Amino acid sequence: MLQDVIIHDGQYGDTMAVDESGTLLLNRQFCKRLLQSDPSGELVRGVFLHEAQHIMSKSFPRFDKLMGIKDLGLWNVATDYVMNRDLLNFGITLPEFGLLPRNENGRHIISFDADHVGSLQGKYSGTVELDITGLKAEDVYYEIRDKLQAANMPDQPPKPEAGEGEGEGEGEGQDEGDEGQGEGQGGENITETANGQGHKKVYQDALKDMN
Repeated sequence: MLQDVIIHDGQYGDTMAVDESGTLLLNRQFCKRLLQSDPSGELVRGVFLHEAQHIMSKSFPRFDKLMGIKDLGLWNVATDYVMNRDLLNFGITLPEFGLLPRNENGRHIISFDADHVGSLQGKYSGTVELDITGLKAEDVYYEIRDKLQAANMPDQPPKPEAGEGEGEGEGEGQDEGDEGQGEGQGGENITETANGQGHKKVYQDALKDMN
């Protein structure tokens, strides 16, 4: 669960993130910009719930269980898309600059451009179009990874990276429910995160410290 909140001025990144210990790293200026564009605080709340979902869904240990080539940047993309899908389904407001699926007749479709993600530049290039309706983050990860590998290495089978399986231990930003539970478990986690008194108090205290 969420252990602590560190409000900083850029030492731990430009936006909002969580680390493996369950600490929320909150950039003061980033939150102020969100509050300026949306004084209601709904955008800040949406990003807070997104980051809390990384902890609730255990996205760090789930990364270690991925099969084949592991890429933390791609895993973060996959978890972001799935968690944002579920948050949007619950009516949560999210910033437009996030990795958001579009709704087409009730289906959740993504158009992911690897060239626009800094952590993937130099590794992958190209765009992936994918229907992620009902998919777990693991499924989205494998689909994106395999499609990008096929586009970038059409005549070569993928080769495992050195140190595969050891885990990365870096910060992430988002995901859905526990492994094997799919979209429904993600929804329960979002409800717990939004309504849990502990998380609500942390969120309210963090907003007070913005000033």
